[in-house]
Amino acid sequence: MEDQAPVAELPEFRGTYTHSLDEKGRVVVPAAFREAVNGGMTMTLSDGCVVLRPAAVWEEERARMAQEEQMDPRVGRQRRRAVMANAADVSLDRQGRIAIPANLRTRVQLHGEVHVMGMGREIEIWDPTLWDQYVSGEIEDLPGLAAPLALGGER
Repeated sequence: MEDQAPVAELPEFRGTYTHSLDEKGRVVVPAAFREAVNGGMTMTLSDGCVVLRPAAVWEEERARMAQEEQMDPRVGRQRRRAVMANAADVSLDRQGRIAIPANLRTRVQLHGEVHVMGMGREIEIWDPTLWDQYVSGEIEDLPGLAAPLALGGER
């Protein structure tokens, strides 16, 4: 039996933290998340929020998009365009903040206070009002990727 290299353990993000965006669109990353974010992450849109993924999770997402595109070229291409066109590599500044580009903030209504939430292998950043509406079932169609994906049918 061959020795296998140990699989890099991915962080598990959990919890909800409320912080404010500053005038430049920067938000403090909770201390509990900083070690993983310090290695760099990729930020993009998701349904209703901005999502941050560590490198290994980002690579899995890219592979999943490629597979989707093979199975349904039209829907896969639309998803890839929506995700990749809005993707940016991010890292922490000296104050433990990340900058969220204006186009992403606008798309998912981020301003003032935001929720920075651990979602297992990802971190999501939500407008608190939009999050409350979503979890209460008041809204189903979220800003972000919902519109581009709806054009191609079900995922």
